[in-house]
Amino acid sequence: ATLVARLGRHHQGISTMEDAAGSRVLVVVGNGSVHYTDGEHSVDYLTRRSVFTVFEGARLYALLHPDTVIVTGGRAANPAARPEGDQMRDVLMASGVPAERVCVETASRTTAEQAANVAAMLKALDLAGPVVVVTTTAHMPRIVQCLEAYGIACLPSGTPELRYDGRGRG
Repeated sequence: ATLVARLGRHHQGISTMEDAAGSRVLVVVGNGSVHYTDGEHSVDYLTRRSVFTVFEGARLYALLHPDTVIVTGGRAANPAARPEGDQMRDVLMASGVPAERVCVETASRTTAEQAANVAAMLKALDLAGPVVVVTTTAHMPRIVQCLEAYGIACLPSGTPELRYDGRGRG
């Protein structure tokens, strides 16, 4: 808990347009999904960490109105699983982010792969400048390090403390 609190202070969320330093790209980094099956039926869910990352992405979209929102996350261990990026896109759209603003990366299975694939997307879309990166505070140092290795300037916005429900901290 102490480590996460220290990381949270270092990667505090963006709260104003000025904090975003003119960035027109928001990168929402998945933190996992789960796939359940009994052999006949199956269901996929984002982990709590991923859900709160998407919530923070939706908050930042409403604040910043970026041109592009990239969500990144592949499949859970089961190849039949629904990609995390697709699930994240659906939650963002349900939260008011227009579908045409969302680019989805679904091939990654590790943080390093997420960074490599996002870097390739940014290059293919000719998107330059700093990007606002959203993930949990515990995950932030690793994804920022990986993205910066590709020459991407990052403006971190860590998720607020995770909650189990709206009534209290958990």
